[in-house]
Order: sequence, then C-alpha cells, then structure tokens
Amino acid sequence: MMAKGSMSADFVISERWAMDETAYQLHKAKKQMMDRDTGFTLRVCQMEMDWEYHNYWDRIYYIPADQRPVDGDGTRPTDKEYQVDIDELIKMSLNMYKRTTKIKTIPTSLEDLEDYFRKEVESWKVKKK
Repeated sequence: MMAKGSMSADFVISERWAMDETAYQLHKAKKQMMDRDTGFTLRVCQMEMDWEYHNYWDRIYYIPADQRPVDGDGTRPTDKEYQVDIDELIKMSLNMYKRTTKIKTIPTSLEDLEDYFRKEVESWKVKKK
C-alpha cells in the first residue's frame, strides 16, 4: 500500500482494510479489560484506518452482516452473535466518516451484487476518461 505510486493498475480492489482490524480490536477491548497493549494496538489500528481512508481508498464498500453462515478460518468465532457484534463495531467506525460519499453499502444477495458492481465499474471508467 505504501508504494502505490510504484505500481501500475487501473483499479485495485481489496477485501480487507484497517477498519476490519479496528473492529476486531474494539471487540477484544469490549469483552475484556483493556490493558496497555490492547489500547496501543487499537490506537495504531485506528490511525491506520484513518490514513487509509484519507490517502488510499477512493471507495469503501460496506457489506452488512446478513443471514449467510460464516466460514471458519480457525481464528475467529463463527457464531452469529460475534458476526453481528463485529458488524456493529464496523458501523460505529464508519459513522466517523458518514458525511462523505466515499462509503457505499452494497447488496448482500449474490444476484444483486454482480449487477451492482457492473454499474460501479462502468462509473469508474467514465470518471477516468
């Protein structure tokens, strides 16, 4: 990310960014007493999230928690309550930037996603010209 000037690509789409890390750290701090290390890690995540928002991403697509099951990765819990808690923390973090047009909520049904992003990519092409 820091070397984006040395890369050449018309569009870069990433699945994750520092807001995810921030939400997981907020959840950890909420569930247990926040010690010095957790507080420091959370602050670093928040600073990274703010930097990415202002300096790196042109658009942020928020995917709401829905009824789809979560695939286990061996690290995070897969229960619905955890998913909803993380989603609420992401929404809380997004609220800091609510006055901007950079954040877009996307549909969660696979049928609607393809059409949604087809239109988005077309709008990127128009703006690039």
